[in-house]
Amino acid sequence: TYHRRVHTGQVVWLTATIVRETAPGEPLIIRTEAHDADGTLLADGEFLVHQLTVAKFKHVVGLDRVPAEWTNFLED
Repeated sequence: TYHRRVHTGQVVWLTATIVRETAPGEPLIIRTEAHDADGTLLADGEFLVHQLTVAKFKHVVGLDRVPAEWTNFLED
């Protein structure tokens, strides 16, 4: 939700919090906020993050394999 505008060059602090962890295969609920240097809330929102297995990720993005350096990040 938009609350206030921010001008170019103004410092903005972004935060993200896991609101609710869920069982494997279920989406996480994430809350995000943007504040100016004085702590005034500029924007906020909640969204779902769907955790994918390596196999599902490869299928969704159309890859036969993922780069070796991605394997730790994408571990099942």
